[in-house]
Amino acid sequence: MKKSDTTRKGASFWNMLPTYQIMLFFVGLVIVFAAVFIPVAIYSTYPEESAEVLSSIANGDFDFSGKEEDARPMRADADVGASDEKKPESETPLANNFAPVKLVRDQLVTPVGNGQDDVTIMIYLNGSNLETDYGFATKDVEEMLSATLSKKVHITIQTMGTREWQRYDIASDHTQRYVIENRELVLKDDSLGQLNCTDPETLSDFIKWSARNYPADRYFLILWNHGGGPVDGFGYDQWGSYSDALTIDELQQALNVGGVTFDFIGFDACIMASLEICYSLYDYCDYCILSEDFESALGWSYKGWLSQLTKNTSIPTPELAATLIDDMVSANRLSTSGDSSTLALIDRRYVPKLF
Repeated sequence: MKKSDTTRKGASFWNMLPTYQIMLFFVGLVIVFAAVFIPVAIYSTYPEESAEVLSSIANGDFDFSGKEEDARPMRADADVGASDEKKPESETPLANNFAPVKLVRDQLVTPVGNGQDDVTIMIYLNGSNLETDYGFATKDVEEMLSATLSKKVHITIQTMGTREWQRYDIASDHTQRYVIENRELVLKDDSLGQLNCTDPETLSDFIKWSARNYPADRYFLILWNHGGGPVDGFGYDQWGSYSDALTIDELQQALNVGGVTFDFIGFDACIMASLEICYSLYDYCDYCILSEDFESALGWSYKGWLSQLTKNTSIPTPELAATLIDDMVSANRLSTSGDSSTLALIDRRYVPKLF
């Protein structure tokens, strides 16, 4: 005997009723619900009109013929054509009192086109323990130096926040500014002292210096270091307090004082892709390149997209970002030092549509 044959089904009131009686019971519930709640809903939505109709019915003045022109209370004092009069402004729909909201912002940066754009890329390079212990920052500098660059592409680099730089004779005890020329790292400013990378003034001053000395049609800004998202912000300076970081408000302050509108702002850092950060950068760039997860030690790959930019300095940002993102994913997949990787290009013009 099968086990299913020995199990009992619990007897209940419903089991004892024929199927058609059960169906009639639920149909009755639906009818009662409709009869009670639909009028209540109508009355709640149109209380004045409903009260007027009910009063007309009670007084015997309501015409039930179904004709549209008669299906309203027939008041003796009603003026002919009164329904055609313009309603007072206070009775017009609320939406008419507001101008339409533009949900997609115009682009802030318009390239010259035809490969004629001059481009300045600002690298805010805070090596921190990632450089001191592992040399990851100077590995990325090596990738930048290996790219093919033309005279239309300028890369400025500010080094800071690191106890020990591993290569290129970069000073560890003070901040320096470099540019890449003929595949060499060339020192341009050695007079800055030890600046704190988590101070918004440090970032804004670097932006102004880069734009003043290397004016361009398109500007990119890349912030390199640890990322803590909207809660912990960006950056850890080994010469400062471990708890200090560049908060979202401070980042916005630095960009505002810097006075430059960027084609894209990117974070070669972990977990910086959040709605809060997107909103904070909305007025300062057209695109962002961010990771919503942890980046591996490899970080971004620089050679491919920098070389592509040199071939066409007017290349659309989404096309350039596709190379950057694909190269990063590929490098992480092929390298023993790699890990899972997440990186996204975000079109800032559409940010308001998220709310």
